[in-house]
Amino acid sequence: NEQKYESYFMPGDWYVSGDSAYMDEDGYFWFQGRVDDVIMTSGERVGPFEVESKLIEHPAVAEAGVI
Repeated sequence: NEQKYESYFMPGDWYVSGDSAYMDEDGYFWFQGRVDDVIMTSGERVGPFEVESKLIEHPAVAEAGVI
């Protein structure tokens, strides 16, 4: 989808990654989170909930959190 692809780019060669961050007064960037919860891995879009759900099916896993 060419239109969706183009929407990830802004003037000045900026790329919209979906990450949320801020820059402090010393010029350091601090990661705050993601706009969505989808992870791109090996060309596939995977939701953390899917992975967490599968992990907690194992008897040795009480809780899971995917980041």
